[in-house]
Amino acid sequence: MNDDFKITLYAARINAGLSRNEVCEAIPGLSLEMLGKIESGAIEPKVTLALKLCELYGISIDRLRFDDVKPIKRAARRKRKEAKDNEGKADGDGK
Repeated sequence: MNDDFKITLYAARINAGLSRNEVCEAIPGLSLEMLGKIESGAIEPKVTLALKLCELYGISIDRLRFDDVKPIKRAARRKRKEAKDNEGKADGDGK
């Protein structure tokens, strides 16, 4: 196996066969909302939480990839916001 292969926390959870609910039950204080934000790249977990997740998923923290998710998610959110803003402007122009 190639140890240089990096995966996201979402992929690690899926590979471990765990649901978000199961992960949140296993780690006290972790909410579904926070886990969703971490997996989507909206926020990065603190190192202690990342280590707990890795232990639960059975992977090394060295295998995780954080860097590629945020720019993609930000761009998607920005496009959705621009589309919504443009809809509002179009509705307001006719009044």
